[in-house]
Amino acid sequence: MTNIVDHKSLVTGSAQHNHKINLNDATYDSINYLNSQSFEVNSELHNYIVNEGNYIIDYIREHDNKNYFNFLLTLDIAKTYLNQNIYLNVNIYFVYFLMEDFRVF
Repeated sequence: MTNIVDHKSLVTGSAQHNHKINLNDATYDSINYLNSQSFEVNSELHNYIVNEGNYIIDYIREHDNKNYFNFLLTLDIAKTYLNQNIYLNVNIYFVYFLMEDFRVF
């Protein structure tokens, strides 16, 4: 990611990939901003798929059987959160390995 104003790298990878990891105020501000944004399920789309658009469910069952259960599960989860605000928990995970010869078994 690049900061449009400062043109400085935020978090670009890991030290293993020879990327510079710089956790500055812009990084924390970005994460805090994302954590403060609420999301909602598109109730009109959900209602359409469940009612008039059930041909979409039939199509997925017939042509994409691998993902059929996931599709139904996603619709069920969406139904649970209809008309509610949802907040996504966003984190930055990073690990510094100080020893060059560190191995995970």
